[in-house]
Amino acid sequence: MAPNGKRRPLQIDLGNINIDGISIQAATKPHRFVTEATLYENGQEAARGEIACLLDDYQELSLQPINAAAANIIANPLAIKLKIEDYVRSRPIDETVIRFDLDRIVNSKHESFARNWSGEGPLGTELKYDLTDYFPNGNGHRYELRFKVRLADGESAD
Repeated sequence: MAPNGKRRPLQIDLGNINIDGISIQAATKPHRFVTEATLYENGQEAARGEIACLLDDYQELSLQPINAAAANIIANPLAIKLKIEDYVRSRPIDETVIRFDLDRIVNSKHESFARNWSGEGPLGTELKYDLTDYFPNGNGHRYELRFKVRLADGESAD
């Protein structure tokens, strides 16, 4: 589907043409996903967010501190610029490739601290990133960012 919600035209890859004729294969590829992002501090959930994503389209997600979040999480909220870069058919479990940038929001301005990070993993499983060395005023705490990507409602893997 296009970003405006209209269906995109079917694309057909003719593949290799051999002397016995033409082999034609066609497949649909999911284009709509939902991504959950969760920040953990010392193994405890501290902030989270969820966003609808289109294939190969950047979206911005701000993580919202949860009730038990430490002052450091509240003082240094994270913004994530995220895109689902690719969908890989890898049966029995298909995979997604993500690419993202991380910003801290300081006085309503974005301060970049991680650019062009990426990962690949099965749908519905967590991709984990250690942010301990990147988080300001960590005071020896461990910080980890986890992503989980799933197909959006109504989207099919087949």
